[in-house]
Amino acid sequence: MSEAGDATRLALLDAAEELLVTKGVAGITTRKVADRAGVNQALVHYHFGTIEELLLAALERVGMHVKERSQEIYGRDQSFIDGWFEEMEVKITEDFDRGWGKVWLENLTLAANRPKIGKQYARAATMTRKLHEQHVNEMLDELGIDRKEFPASGIVTLLDAITSKLILDRLVGIKAGHKELLAMLHRVWAQMEEGMAP
Repeated sequence: MSEAGDATRLALLDAAEELLVTKGVAGITTRKVADRAGVNQALVHYHFGTIEELLLAALERVGMHVKERSQEIYGRDQSFIDGWFEEMEVKITEDFDRGWGKVWLENLTLAANRPKIGKQYARAATMTRKLHEQHVNEMLDELGIDRKEFPASGIVTLLDAITSKLILDRLVGIKAGHKELLAMLHRVWAQMEEGMAP
């Protein structure tokens, strides 16, 4: 693809992401995306075929940024749980400034209503879960915790549920109890590590 074609494609992705944040899925049309990108509406179809393909590409791009950030966080020399706390802090601060909390919710809406996007979302979520479960199992082994009593899949599900709840709350302006919950989880984890120390 030419440099101009790449620039147009990027402008369309930027416009779609911005509209996901400001208008939501229901407010996105090929005309609105093209207007926001400053290009002819026909170029949306030329580069992506359908509005669904454009939305899928925009969501995948955001997902890639989040994945790269997660890999960087969990690649550091720290425990999985410390990485989770760091990632949670970013999700409820920097990601919100970017509008990615809204993009996440719009992604869920699309996944629930459009089978193709639903399959893509499930694939990405499953890959992330497997990676997290692997890290949790390593952490449990290091601490000598029985995996049957505290299965990694259960721990990851609990942490995912906490993440989702905090993001959903913040999308409607609720922050009550969030700092307290995270502080409490920090204390609980510190006590567990202390109790398991040799």
